[in-house]
Amino acid sequence: MAKFKIGSPASPKELIDRKEELADLLTKMKSRSINYNVAVIGYRRIGKTSILVKLQDLLEKEEKIIPIYFDVQKNMTEPKIFFTRLQKTIFDGYIQKLSGTQKAKTVTTKIMGEVLSKLLDAFKSKKITSISAQITAEGAIIPKIDFDEKKPDYNNIFYSVFRTLKALSEEGNVKFVVILDEFQDFTNLTRYEGLKDIFNLFRAVVQERGDNVSYIISGSRVHMLNKILDSGKSPLFTHFEKIIIHEMNKKFSIELFTKYLSAKKIKVEESIPEKAFELVGGNPFYLMALAEAWKPKEDIKETYHEILT
Repeated sequence: MAKFKIGSPASPKELIDRKEELADLLTKMKSRSINYNVAVIGYRRIGKTSILVKLQDLLEKEEKIIPIYFDVQKNMTEPKIFFTRLQKTIFDGYIQKLSGTQKAKTVTTKIMGEVLSKLLDAFKSKKITSISAQITAEGAIIPKIDFDEKKPDYNNIFYSVFRTLKALSEEGNVKFVVILDEFQDFTNLTRYEGLKDIFNLFRAVVQERGDNVSYIISGSRVHMLNKILDSGKSPLFTHFEKIIIHEMNKKFSIELFTKYLSAKKIKVEESIPEKAFELVGGNPFYLMALAEAWKPKEDIKETYHEILT
């Protein structure tokens, strides 16, 4: 039975449609001849994150690819905590791939020691001195970042965290695909010393990423992202290929609405899902909201006006 959550990304198994967008992203991220960077853009609640979560699931099945999904908006806080969270997410992805398990806590102490050794060797080879790692008493590997308590060099830390991707990709002979959701929220860090020109910093990260690191950035503040990517004055101008996420077509919109009702054990004639599509179009959030609120024998148009107008 399908499980739907309004306002939350669809699980990889329950994603409807988006085969064309996923095929395009998957082909680009698996490419070894061209190292793509992609911007996935679409308005709020159109299904971008669901697509990215599905892509992550598909890439995890690839032997030599490590997908890293990081929600910038949800993790946003002061720089020390933010950079530590980002570095830990990178570590976790690397550990899971090298250990052959999706849960690092189940890995033996011996394997964790070997992984830690690889991490430290990788950082040493690239002369990354501000980032290290350690094993906790519980056997988990966590980041150890050298923040100067008197005057933290956030500029260097930002750059060093992303440099670990190149170091680890070369050490482990793997490719990283880094998905930065709600990318525009990096602007919240610009008030801190050393991070004022954060997109200039990120351009350097992109330019020096090496052959086995690709970036996917995504966001729902479409105007802001377009300005970041398309303005000739922007540091990231021409660095990303854009993929625009549109509403679903009629066929898949009807399928989503019908499956949502089926999950509620409600069977309807095809005219009801068709009417839903006429009212809200192919936006998955509004289709599910309408399906949740509608009751059999109720005029669906009245339901629409009650909840969405």
